[in-house]
Amino acid sequence: MKKRINFFAANDDLRAVLDSLEAEVRLRYTLMGNHKAKENVTFLRGSEIADLGRALQDASVRCPHYLVTAFETAVTSAFFKLNSGEYTYSTSPELNPDSVAFLPAGLWSENVVLSGSMTTVSETEAAQRIMKLFDKSLRRTFVKINAFWVGPSAFSLFRNGARLTPAIQCPPDLDLRIVSH
Repeated sequence: MKKRINFFAANDDLRAVLDSLEAEVRLRYTLMGNHKAKENVTFLRGSEIADLGRALQDASVRCPHYLVTAFETAVTSAFFKLNSGEYTYSTSPELNPDSVAFLPAGLWSENVVLSGSMTTVSETEAAQRIMKLFDKSLRRTFVKINAFWVGPSAFSLFRNGARLTPAIQCPPDLDLRIVSH
């Protein structure tokens, strides 16, 4: 059972993987986190995500995350009243057992790629199917370096000296490195 897949990828790397995945199953990508609007921000194709493969923050964990579900699966959000008196809606994997959390992250600058991941907290058949299909699509063109899968464009940048790291603030010894035994 797959729970987490870590990767480094640029836009074209992710587009190829998601196109392959979407050829197998019709999906929905819903922006995770807290929102003021009752309606979720949803995309029916990964390629519709405007900043796919481009990190919008300097640390991957602060980049937008997406809840990935089968198209026909309803997405549940929780409603909260904040101390300020405002209301917020929260969309998370914990509320949606048939989902996977997708963190694309990606290119921060010409010489920095931030790590991404596909994770699930669920053992449901639907969540595991998405994980397995994502893994299958990734393996077609990505290479495995240590615990990370690296897309062709990200690998080219890596070979030319780019940092592959979880955050630009991380010391260089946390960057991806090829370890020879």
